Amino acid sequence: MTVCVRKADRTLSLDVMPPGLDICIATRERTLTCIHRFLSAYADLSEDAVRDDVKVRPTGSPEGFVSGTLANTLAYGLAQADRAFTLYFRGQPPHYRPMLYFSPHGRLLLGLSVEACTPEGASNDAQAEYRLQRLKAEFHTEYGLIALELPPEEADAEFAPHLF
Repeated sequence: MTVCVRKADRTLSLDVMPPGLDICIATRERTLTCIHRFLSAYADLSEDAVRDDVKVRPTGSPEGFVSGTLANTLAYGLAQADRAFTLYFRGQPPHYRPMLYFSPHGRLLLGLSVEACTPEGASNDAQAEYRLQRLKAEFHTEYGLIALELPPEEADAEFAPHLF
């Protein structure tokens, strides 16, 4: 969706994401193998894989820092189980927006976002439920949820701290 804002004789065009249904699972596996499997299936890393300026903002912190390459950033997240931050990626077609959340509870949340409604205005609830069940099966977990515009740290709070 694109929103155009007119100001005098200039036009400013902004891309605005439509409301999304956030699909999130909590995995038993906080490993590089699990992350690579998820990103290979859902993320378009054509730009992120070659960047050396990935920025991390730890959950609850107003300040972020440049963590370097994607590989360095993932290693940083895996180095200590209490590190908490989110990484968002461009999705592979059909454009589900993938997300990784390193939880302060030592687990990894994997997420996808789908538009809440189709272009025709119909609900995408069935598509979100299908994606949730598929993610749970792919990553061998029974813990998952779907919510409208739910930040990862709030999704993490929905899972009991002692889950694993």
